[in-house]
Amino acid sequence: MKQEVRIGLGSRAGFGASSFALFCTNSSCFYIGAVLIQHWKASYGDVFKVFFALTMSAIGVSQTSAMVPDVKKAKDSTASIFYILDSKPDIYSNSEECTTLSSVRG
Repeated sequence: MKQEVRIGLGSRAGFGASSFALFCTNSSCFYIGAVLIQHWKASYGDVFKVFFALTMSAIGVSQTSAMVPDVKKAKDSTASIFYILDSKPDIYSNSEECTTLSSVRG
């Protein structure tokens, strides 16, 4: 139980940090864009093109960091499935040592 709480707190802290980075990116884009427009170095449309490109990449990063615990669980599940598939069964039905019953009732 404590391990799950620790994992949950860690993933939420990571998501909070990535959201903070997203909002810092937004505010930086707006500030730098306003300065560039004020000094006639960029147009209004150019600033918004860059803003949306950076915003979409920052959103992708923030959503990816929220999925880190799920990726770890998926890796563990995959390893477990391959362990089961690679294991040798205790009963092998095609073996010559097995006894085959002629009839079964019940």
